[in-house]
Amino acid sequence: MIGLVGLGVVWRVVRYATGQPLWGDEAFLAVNLLLRDPAGLLRPLDYYQIAPVGFLWGELAVVGWLGKSEWVLRLIPFLSGLASLGLFVRFASKTLDRRSALMAVGILAAAFYPVRHATEIKPYATDLLFSMMTTTLAWSVWLDRESARRWLILGGLVALGVWCSYPLVFVVAGVGVVLGLGVAARPSRRSVLLYLGFGTIGATSWLASYILVAREQAKSAPFYTSLQTWEGAFPPFEACWKMGSWLLDVHTGNMLAYPHGGNNFASVGTAVLVAVGAWTLLRSRPALLAILLSPLAANLLAACLRRYPYGTSARTSLFMAPAFCLLAGVGMVALIRKVPGARRRRLYRLATAGMAGLILVMTVVDLAWPYKNYEDGLNRRAIVDLARRTGPGDRWIGYDGVESLPLSNRLMLEHWLQQMAEVKYNVLAKAPVPVDWMPPEGKVRVAENGRTWLIVHRSGCPDFDEARLDRLKASLASRLGTPSSRVDRLTRGESIESHEYPASGADR
Repeated sequence: MIGLVGLGVVWRVVRYATGQPLWGDEAFLAVNLLLRDPAGLLRPLDYYQIAPVGFLWGELAVVGWLGKSEWVLRLIPFLSGLASLGLFVRFASKTLDRRSALMAVGILAAAFYPVRHATEIKPYATDLLFSMMTTTLAWSVWLDRESARRWLILGGLVALGVWCSYPLVFVVAGVGVVLGLGVAARPSRRSVLLYLGFGTIGATSWLASYILVAREQAKSAPFYTSLQTWEGAFPPFEACWKMGSWLLDVHTGNMLAYPHGGNNFASVGTAVLVAVGAWTLLRSRPALLAILLSPLAANLLAACLRRYPYGTSARTSLFMAPAFCLLAGVGMVALIRKVPGARRRRLYRLATAGMAGLILVMTVVDLAWPYKNYEDGLNRRAIVDLARRTGPGDRWIGYDGVESLPLSNRLMLEHWLQQMAEVKYNVLAKAPVPVDWMPPEGKVRVAENGRTWLIVHRSGCPDFDEARLDRLKASLASRLGTPSSRVDRLTRGESIESHEYPASGADR
């Protein structure tokens, strides 16, 4: 097990260390972190982002301490990913036999999505961490429902966690029901009061986070439930005869892509292992099975109400990774045990070697291709090059031609919007001098003791405000003189223009 865990850690460290340029979805959130203060993050976010304020405040604190680089912005997800792996090793070792724990840990260590989301500026890795901690503590409480200390630790974690992870409410609701049934089966005044206190704390904290932050974020992006990426994530009540095929499709798709898989039945192998593992635990440890799978009921209820997707995406279901990996490990061992002795040992070795080999291959892939998309690197390179040409006392003005974005269920998938957010992040993060982004007309500040740079990003946006750009150029030229200009052409009709205006008072 130590070898698989070590390889899993190495893969995570290598992917994090490559410092991949931000891609669009990350940049959508990162721009908010560079432009807002803690109070500003309580309001609906730019680019229609939805993220828990606890995660946002943590990111903002790290940025304030360590800077704006990709490594800093990804530090919390990265540490969350490492901690999740460590907690899973401990949990699996305490709840399963040695072989099953080894297979379960190997599956999580080799799984792509927990690694990917541990190196992105999104809250999915923290979803996984808080889910893992809550599951571990819930099992601890189940084993001693009279322990005030265990109930208080679980309640404190939940009270904090619902501010840091939106889908944690499904885990809390699920394990809350299971623990409630356990308390009801063997009630005592102490356990009932502790359970009611836990429920009150959790419900109050979640309700406050929903009313103060989550509800307004959701209202600002009403098109999310019709996103193409969420297509198929809600039960087909309008065609109820499709319910069976929908359930089969969801549970053999990206939701169960551990260690790898995908939609269109590409995760059917894992689904079989999870089903076998669930049947095995049902006969031996039904309480553990209930704690592991209970969040799915709450998630499915939310999907029925069209409030949160069920399946189709690994990232929105990442909070279920501990349950799926653990059950898959149990299922794998249960199937291998049906094979005669000599072959059985070979299968264990083959499974372990396969997971180790998969980790090594993915580590090499990340070293050879340290990008989500190649053009992400081109964007960053152009801004970094501009920063090298900038001198002390200079000032940057950023312009992307869009003041406000429309409401559209295809908006988040538009290539131009993702590139726009990436360049905006790179300008704000890499600038060695003060930056004004899309300053109001008539309130444009220029450098007092250096050059003024107008950086124009043309992303292919259909609503690019060319007239406003012309007025801005004319105003700067009248104040500073004729600029020297350069155009860096990127891909898909995208370019970055840099207009270098002389220092104020320089000879014209």
